[in-house]
Amino acid sequence: MVEFVFINTPDSEHVDTPDAEFVSGNPSGYSGYSIEEIEDAIVETLEASAWLNYVKTIERMPWDRINDLEKILTRYPAIVVAYQGGADNNDNYAVCDHRGQFAIMCAHKNVRSPSAAARGITAAETGVFVMLNDVLRALNFSSLGLDIIACKTIGIRPIAATESMTVFSRDVEVTWRMTYYI
Repeated sequence: MVEFVFINTPDSEHVDTPDAEFVSGNPSGYSGYSIEEIEDAIVETLEASAWLNYVKTIERMPWDRINDLEKILTRYPAIVVAYQGGADNNDNYAVCDHRGQFAIMCAHKNVRSPSAAARGITAAETGVFVMLNDVLRALNFSSLGLDIIACKTIGIRPIAATESMTVFSRDVEVTWRMTYYI
């Protein structure tokens, strides 16, 4: 039997079954992680990874600023984390599992050409393709230091190849549970 907790009420007692007030009421709170907390955990996991110790910049960026990457990034190689949307799975009234998709964008400055930035020309240079593999090592099936259901990589896609930089994204899906209270 599911136990529902009502908060912001004078007696705040536990109830054994949902009643009409719960079914028709508006949630006034929830427990779980916010999107910002998940983004922060991804950034912290990447920063702590020995695989990515050569990366000079790792930060969050709102999805609507993606077109400003060239203006914002000044130190390369760089990684930018941005929430891309998600889907909810809510099989009952109080629990929602959110599957959020995050773009882990790997950027490198083009000194010679976009393909050179992607591959890396010498053994001393780390190209975007190596960065993508190192992000896989750092994040795939990681807990991100949180109580989440899963973090898994779901694909790679090109983002930009301009005169000044090359950017590819390794996309990850993070699933976490939110419990709603009324």
